[in-house]
Amino acid sequence: MGELREELDTERTRREMAESTLRKGMDKERRRREGAERERDDLRRELYALREPRQSPETVEEETERAERAPLCCSRRSGGRTAAVVAQGVREREISMDLKTKIMALIEEGWDRNRPPGGVGTTDSATIYTRLLAEGVDVSPGAMARILEDLSAEGQIIGAQAFDTEGRQLHGARAIIEPEWRL
Repeated sequence: MGELREELDTERTRREMAESTLRKGMDKERRRREGAERERDDLRRELYALREPRQSPETVEEETERAERAPLCCSRRSGGRTAAVVAQGVREREISMDLKTKIMALIEEGWDRNRPPGGVGTTDSATIYTRLLAEGVDVSPGAMARILEDLSAEGQIIGAQAFDTEGRQLHGARAIIEPEWRL
């Protein structure tokens, strides 16, 4: 009887530690996501502030092309980011959307391969990352983790990210599970 009680206490302690680690990771991820949203909103405001409503579409296109060719720099006299920096941010978001689309396609392929009869499909982030590299896709550091978090927040995927004992994300250790509504 004493051994069972001891085993139960050990299991409770282990579960409490795992829940605590998960909560820490979720809090950290929530803060990261909120910061990304603030940055995205700031960039959007700056982009709209750069556009002048009285300009013809040709003038806007010419300025956008000029900004894309301009070196990336900031002038203190201009009061912040230049049009080139904003244009660079827009290009990076377009690349990010292309990568997001590619990642989602690979996830769906993985689900189709691993879906048991009458069940939901599963895959993992390490498999998706390996497939991206095999196809020659350049994945910048942290890009895939951000995209998977976005897909999770949008309800496109479910599954938990694994964390180490210090609350750091373990690379390639995210389960990617198909939501039942997609079936």
